[in-house]
Amino acid sequence: MMAPVKGILLAVAITLYICVVTIIPMPFQGAMALVYNQILLWVIIIIPTVILMRRNKETLASIGFRKQGLLWQIAIGILWGLVSLLFFILPSFVGLVDINYHALQNVDIGWVLLILVHGLFFVALVEEVIYRGHLYNAIKGMGSNIWPATLVTSVLFGLVHLPAAIFFDTPIEAVYIITAMMFGVASCVMKEKIKHCSMLSLIIAHAVHNSIMYGIFFNS
Repeated sequence: MMAPVKGILLAVAITLYICVVTIIPMPFQGAMALVYNQILLWVIIIIPTVILMRRNKETLASIGFRKQGLLWQIAIGILWGLVSLLFFILPSFVGLVDINYHALQNVDIGWVLLILVHGLFFVALVEEVIYRGHLYNAIKGMGSNIWPATLVTSVLFGLVHLPAAIFFDTPIEAVYIITAMMFGVASCVMKEKIKHCSMLSLIIAHAVHNSIMYGIFFNS
């Protein structure tokens, strides 16, 4: 299957997931709602992505994983994860985001580490491989310019966070989605322009960002 076709199919799958979760009434409440959301995510997006990747014999190297400069990759990932928190911290100064800074006084390191591990292997790994890996490469295959792939994947990455914003019943859905898009754009550019920024770097950055944001700032 040609790369442009793969990109279109996966974009349609992501759009379908967004529509199903946001338009069709949620049949469950509480923890079951989150489980239901994760099942839909796997069935509609993740499993088709894995099938397409295996069918087209995509390798880890082809989507951005590298063996060289491993320490640099890790360092860049940690640094980018910390810097990316500014996407939430700066809007909080004008009241667009409610961050619980007082939680910094009573940080549960175990909880933060749990979210970090979960993020590395179940959230960041999956989302980065899909958006900044497979889908990005598929759209980029239509031409040499990186911006169509960067913008499309970043917009879809932001929109796919809409169900989470609704689930957590936050009044800042727009800010949450926009910051996710900004993270996506910056990550794509870094992957292309920074020598040792690899897929591993982006996975680490994504997990660090989530662990601090949810483990500290939003842990009221």
